[in-house]
Amino acid sequence: MSRPDLETVVRRKYEDPAEVAEFAALAGQGLTRFEEALGGVFSPGDLVLDVGCGGGREAVPMARRGVRVVALDLVPAMVHAARRYAAAQSATVLPVVASAKALPFRDGVFDGVAMLGQVIAHVPDCAGRTGVLRAIRQSLRPGGTLAMTT
Repeated sequence: MSRPDLETVVRRKYEDPAEVAEFAALAGQGLTRFEEALGGVFSPGDLVLDVGCGGGREAVPMARRGVRVVALDLVPAMVHAARRYAAAQSATVLPVVASAKALPFRDGVFDGVAMLGQVIAHVPDCAGRTGVLRAIRQSLRPGGTLAMTT
């Protein structure tokens, strides 16, 4: 029997209802000062892609500050959790289910990309991570900003 690939493992872990509930609870706890500062690099009116949005922990505060946020995650249940949290906070995010390896957007459409937490660590191997970073770069307008933590 072969081992499942990392993307399958990640998908299974994060679609578990207990995991979704944990991420939803984390979103409600708010951001640390460091996270607030990272989100603060984006200005009201900017179109920002939040890669690996989870329960909306970073996407919703950005949206409440006037940033137009596309909340993207590989796992539909996480995108739904982010959308529910946004609605509860009177914020608007555009929810998208997709892989960061194959972003479904035109080139140069985003003013910024946020990839916070350990999202990049969930991408298998160096070639995969490099591919994700290339896709993100391609989605950014010239002079766009990537806010990323590992």
